[in-house]
Amino acid sequence: MAQLQLDDWLFAPYRQLANTFKLHRRILVISGDVVFCNKQLDKLLSSAPTSVTINKLDCALLKGKRRQHFLGTECDIAIIDCHKRFAPGDIMAIVGTIRRSGSLVLVCPVLSTWPSNVDTSFISHGFTLSFSHYLARFIDKLTNAPTTALLTADECRIPDLPVITANKTKQLQKGQPSDAPSLFASADQEKAFELLKQTYQKGPLHAVLTAPRGRGKSSLLGLFILELLKKGNDVLLTSSLIANTEQIFNIIHKVSSSKESRKCLFADIQIDASISTPTKIAIIHGDKKAVLRWVAPDSDFFNKREQTNNKYVIVDEAASFPIPVILNIVQKFPNWVLSTTLQGYEGSGKGFMHKLVPLLTKELTPINPFTELNTNHLKNHDFDGPDITVHALSLVQLKTPIRWAEDDPIEAFFDNTCLFEQPDKLHRISEKNFPKDWKLTCEFALRQFSEINENKLQEVMYLLSLAHYQTTPDDLMRIMDSPDIKLALFIVQRRVVAAAIINIEGGSPLVELADDIACGKRRPKGHLGVQRLALLSADPEIATHLYWRINRIAVLPEIQCQGIGSYVLQNVIQAAGESQVDGVLTSYGQTPELNKFWQKNGFLIVDEGKKRNKASGETSALAVKTDSNYVKSVVERLIRDKHVEQSSTSFSDLPIDTKQLYRKKLTHFSLGYRSLDDVWPIINKIAVAIEQNPLHFASAKVELNNQITKSTKTNPILSKHCLIELKKTAINVERLAQHFGVAGIKGVTQVMRTWILETLELC
Repeated sequence: MAQLQLDDWLFAPYRQLANTFKLHRRILVISGDVVFCNKQLDKLLSSAPTSVTINKLDCALLKGKRRQHFLGTECDIAIIDCHKRFAPGDIMAIVGTIRRSGSLVLVCPVLSTWPSNVDTSFISHGFTLSFSHYLARFIDKLTNAPTTALLTADECRIPDLPVITANKTKQLQKGQPSDAPSLFASADQEKAFELLKQTYQKGPLHAVLTAPRGRGKSSLLGLFILELLKKGNDVLLTSSLIANTEQIFNIIHKVSSSKESRKCLFADIQIDASISTPTKIAIIHGDKKAVLRWVAPDSDFFNKREQTNNKYVIVDEAASFPIPVILNIVQKFPNWVLSTTLQGYEGSGKGFMHKLVPLLTKELTPINPFTELNTNHLKNHDFDGPDITVHALSLVQLKTPIRWAEDDPIEAFFDNTCLFEQPDKLHRISEKNFPKDWKLTCEFALRQFSEINENKLQEVMYLLSLAHYQTTPDDLMRIMDSPDIKLALFIVQRRVVAAAIINIEGGSPLVELADDIACGKRRPKGHLGVQRLALLSADPEIATHLYWRINRIAVLPEIQCQGIGSYVLQNVIQAAGESQVDGVLTSYGQTPELNKFWQKNGFLIVDEGKKRNKASGETSALAVKTDSNYVKSVVERLIRDKHVEQSSTSFSDLPIDTKQLYRKKLTHFSLGYRSLDDVWPIINKIAVAIEQNPLHFASAKVELNNQITKSTKTNPILSKHCLIELKKTAINVERLAQHFGVAGIKGVTQVMRTWILETLELC
């Protein structure tokens, strides 16, 4: 009987009663071993109505292109098997494809033992995870949710069907446009369209469009692009993946091919099929012609402004772009809309709002930029009125869901459980009500995540999401479950207003691997700071000392610039000393402000990365603070070598110990352990030394020409053309590959590994 009742509960929206009431989406959990779960699933699906669309997925296979494929689909019921792998981001991605009134079926191991049998692939070397507190919390919230059905070997719990009440139905109807027919799926969407249209008409068009998932953002962009096209404006559309813009193109085709829709748009527009392609739509409206073209973010359209007459650019999912790419677009084009998802499987967009938007306002109003975007606006994202166009930047947000009903239980569950979104429950603190004597009333504490309650956990995760440009649900799971992490809390008025994530690195877990780490042969999981330190110094012993690395540090934006970050940091440093830690490390994206912050707190920069971070566009600095005599000596040597590396000194003129270090690194490189990037500054200095000693170079060249090597070739590095390339700070792979007669970076690297030690002997 219970099984029949569960059938009725799961398939209720698709049977006879479906027209008498409207249902919210729901969750069914089937828990047990694989045999039990498959048997129960087969029973359930055998009675599924033929009209029901069901996607059956294995979480272990939801990666890369396979996940991307399902993002472009919709279904009534999504079944996700979590026996082999649990990834909250992937589950949230699929949840967004479930239609209104549909269900998510989670198939998982026995709930009581599941947290003790989880994937540990992200755990740092030398640490073990015996229990997942993240998963235990997920299970607790899942099984206690009032709309979750549960089927196990011992229990079949079926809640009441979550019927949308009359009040909610009225609210939903209020969210719909009043006039029919309409181009818009909600009044919210129509209002946002009018705001964008007004901004365009007043000009210039500088807008940020944000929405949680499922609000019709892509459709709105398509409609607004049509508005631009019908006025004769060519438009560039860009996104990280062309697949992300499929709905934008679809809505343009749909509206253009519908007489009724064209009437709503007050435009008799036609698509010129003769020049349209899957990435380009040409529109004819009266005597006006205009083209929408999708281009990749690295296209010459953005890097060489003269190649386009386009004045309008739409950036979809802008939070997935590096900050420099966004700034390049807004600097080169007079009109633009940046669109992004604020909550979803991609993660929280709070970091996007707090980091990028102030940069945009500074770009638009350099004389009087408003930092942190007037925190009153940012706190709730309540950008409902025309006054949002202050400071030359329009902020437009969609709130009303379209794919599912308002107050959808599944969305609320995942926002709260996996994105830690509970802003209404957070105790608000502003600069005005923050105590001036906070040092007298504050509390500092070091904790494990398992030791803090739900309210504090929500506050911490909110802070950490602000601190990074993009924080995914999987990131938050790793932070919460990693056994090598400590949590520093700074509490004022019972609210966590600042926090730091600390990774324990080095020490006994790396003793056996220290030699391999220092030469680049091994890169075990985790220990990012100490491994970088050991590789820089080529010193195995440095890896065996114990460190704390500041992974993230965050202060509420409303109370920043009051010394709170430094106060937290000094307390962490003091606690590290009391715990016999040899040094505190940090790796961060360099800005003048952050360099000043870390240096003011006694940290010394030992390395500055050569490549920019894809998300932030910043280069990474490694900084150290230590009271250990041995670590101090290594740090001093690294700082000296950093200055030497940045100088034009030739290899021949280097100090003896620096030469020894460089020879060691080049030996590692020749053995295949270090990358060409890693030793390129050394190669620069070798090329300079050879050119400065032409007599030595000439005699060596003759000798080599007269000598038959194993490959019967002379040293290809010793040509003047090659030496010119080797002196440059950046590797020109194309020219070197052509010179060596090889293909790509792998070929160039192999040639350099073969000949570099022989070349070194000439210095």
